[in-house]
Order: sequence, then structure tokens, then C-alpha cells
Amino acid sequence: QMFWGNNVIVDGASHFSKWRGAARTFYSGYPLEAIKEVQVLTSQFSAEYGEAMASVTSAVTQSGTNVLHGSALTFAQQTVFNDIPAFTPERPPFGLQRFGATLGGALVPDRTHFFTSYEGRRQRGHAIVTSPAQNGALTTNNQDEHLFFAKLDHKTSVRDLLSARYNGQRFRWRDEPGGLWLAGTGTDVQNDVHTALVTSTRLISDAAMHQVRVQFSDYTDRKTDLSPSVYVARSGYSIQGGLIGPYGIGATPERTWEAADTFSYSVRGHAVKMGGGLKFVSVENRSLPQGRGAYFFAGAPSDHPQPFLYTQGIAATEAQATASPKSAALFAFAQDSWRVRPRLTLNLGLRYDLERVRNIVGFAVPADRNNLQPRLGVAWELQPARTVVRGGLGVYNQQHLLYFINRVQLEGAGGTSIVTLAPDSPLFPAFPNTVPASALDAAPRDIQRLASEFRNPYSIQATAGIERVLNRGIVVGADVVYLRGHD
Repeated sequence: QMFWGNNVIVDGASHFSKWRGAARTFYSGYPLEAIKEVQVLTSQFSAEYGEAMASVTSAVTQSGTNVLHGSALTFAQQTVFNDIPAFTPERPPFGLQRFGATLGGALVPDRTHFFTSYEGRRQRGHAIVTSPAQNGALTTNNQDEHLFFAKLDHKTSVRDLLSARYNGQRFRWRDEPGGLWLAGTGTDVQNDVHTALVTSTRLISDAAMHQVRVQFSDYTDRKTDLSPSVYVARSGYSIQGGLIGPYGIGATPERTWEAADTFSYSVRGHAVKMGGGLKFVSVENRSLPQGRGAYFFAGAPSDHPQPFLYTQGIAATEAQATASPKSAALFAFAQDSWRVRPRLTLNLGLRYDLERVRNIVGFAVPADRNNLQPRLGVAWELQPARTVVRGGLGVYNQQHLLYFINRVQLEGAGGTSIVTLAPDSPLFPAFPNTVPASALDAAPRDIQRLASEFRNPYSIQATAGIERVLNRGIVVGADVVYLRGHD
């Protein structure tokens, strides 16, 4: 399977979950007023950025100034402003409130500054059941989110800046989708993130800078069934019960330590940046989907009273349904933005990544050491300075995503399994009963194994484009992108 991860970076440090394969937080995870700028790099990004084969999203947070400044925000949305959903006779009740405040200023003018922000989100929504079993019933879709941000910047000298920040999120979601899903059926989501970052920046000279970053993140993401009972799916008629299983699914928790050291300088048309870093990730994951049993019917009870399929996830103990992967990774890069001529710039870069995943039963392949990633970019400004031609070529490696790596253990020879039974099987239970796990031990099952040549996936990307500025500042452009991936 190809892993197309999108790396997320805030203030130069990772905001990416190796288990989830996306940002750690459910939404942005940062108060709106705490973000100063956002940049999305979709191709030919600097060798400084890695861990992903797709895009890199980079954000920078706000800092305080000498002027004491505060703000407040509020936003509300009510039922009257919403349209009537398709296939429902009425508009379900809905309410959304967002509120927050910021405060920033100087503890010591020109030396020590602070910035704080809080944002809350309260949603009280409903969906309408369209199943004939509960036609017109209302389900609950409630979300509560609290975001906290605090940052302190201190100049230890004229050329040295020490910055420390904390960001936290507390998110709860009761999700009853409605439609064919009966009331009380759905998912309970809990998402908590705590991140602390310390950055030391030293201006060595007007042309050289040195920066060190250290970050720790504690991330908990757990999904459980609202209805902890046998899952029953009647095609085109109704869905009820729980499919996630008795242990839920998620990271409980994922802890990440990372550190990076970069050095940059400018000289004679060259803007050079180089550095390296380390990252350590440990995760606790539990998973036993369909662990309470699942029946599948071809339609309504009156027309299809007997199920055509039964599945059940089995595990002798909770430990058998638990994986605790650990990842250690390092990287190094060098990047040169070389202004060859006033209208011609070359970007030359080289990156190297090395990652070792351990503490996974069945994951016995050596670390992939062949992860050199050359990057080349060019920008040529044509006469009369209104047209720019750009292009580039690069290799991009993807670090392992632990959700998929876990399958080697959780669905391996000594792990959990999902047993599928047809009605003619002697083990097929009488609805709505389940089968003891001991009775299914000898049933045929799929086993996940790791190929001996398993390596980090990578892609080769090439782009070419042209951009022209028309009258009144209108910009038009065209790009061609070539991408080839290898898993």
C-alpha cells in the first residue's frame, strides 16, 4: 500500500502523528488568532522538509510586541440559517458557537514579550434518521473543543532569542450520523494534545544564524462505540450496534520527542541552510474491530429475516489486541539557493532520512538506509520582468505510518483476527448471539505478514510551469506535474 502522508509543521517542529498519518489534532489544533501565517508547499519543497511524499503545510505562530494588545471573537450559527438536508422532511436543530480571546504584550519592553490565546467551540447538532425502523427520529451530534496557547519570547542578548510555547487541545465528539444509523448508534471521540516547544536562535552575524529546537508532544486519540452491542447492518434499511469493538481504536497515548539543529548563512549570491535532527515516537494502540460480533442482512427484517454473513474479531486477552510500536529517526540536509544571475536562481538540495521501527512482533526487516533525496529547482525571470519560468526534480521519502505497521502484530500469527462465517457453517450463531472466542480458534483466518524487502516508500516528482503578470496585477500561470511513487 502506498502511503501519501501530508506533513504538518508549526514553528519548524512537527505537528504530525505517525500513528494517524495526519495532524495530531482533530481540526487545526491551534486558536485562529494564534496563527500568524500558513504556507502549503505542494511540490519541490526544500530539502529541509521531509517525512512525506505529498505536501508540507507550514505555520508560524504569533508573538507579543511592546504594545499591550488584546482581542475577542465570537461566532454563532443557528438552525434558521441551515438548509433542509436531502431525504429528510425537516430541518434538524443545530447550534454552533465559537468564542475566544487573546492578550499579548511586553513583560520587559524590547526584551521579554508574551502572547496568549484561548478559543472554544461548542456545537449542538442533530441528524434525522431515515431508516423505516425509526423514521424521523433525531440523533445527537455534539462537539466541544477547547484550545489553549501561550508563548514567551526573551532576548538573552542583542543577538540571542529564547522562545518557549505551549499549545493544548481538549476535544470531545458524540457522533450519531443519522440516516440509516439508528439513534444511539455512532462513535464517541476523545482527542487531547499537549505540545511544548523551546527554540533558541542566535544571530551569529548579519549573514549567519544558528537555531536549535526541542519539542515534546503528548497525544491521545480514542474512538469507542456509543452502542457497545452486536453490530447489525440491514442493507438499505438500518444500522445499529458497535463496529469498533470493546477496546476502541486510537493512540492512548502517542508521545513524541524531537530535536533539530540548523545553521544558515548568505554569501555571494548563495543562501545556504544545513542541519539535522532526531525524533523518538512511542505509541500505545488497541484494536479489535467487530469484537462484539457483526451480522449482515440483505434488507428489511420482513423480507430478509436471516443473515447472510457473520463476522467477529477475536482476541484471547486485551494484550493480544495491543501494539506498542516505537520509532527512532534521524535526518540531515543541506540546501543552497544560488542566485546565478539577477534573473536566474537555482535551488540545490540533498536530504537523508533513516528510521528504525521496533517493539513490533513480526517486524523483523532491517532499517532502510537507502534514503538519499536529491532536490533541484530553477526559477528564471524572462524579460521584461513579467514572466517567470519554474521547474524542478526531486526524490521524497515517506516515513513509516504506524497504523499500518501495527497490522503485522495485531493481525499476525499470534495476534487478533476477524473470522467470517457463512450461514452453512456449523459455528454460525443464532441471531443475535455471538460465538465464544475459544470456539473460533480453529476457524480459517487471514494473517498479515511482512515482506522481507519491505522498505520506506518514496516518490519521484518533477514540475514545470510558467507564470505571467498581466495588467492591474493579475497573475496567470500553468504548471505540469509528474509524480511516480514506489512502495
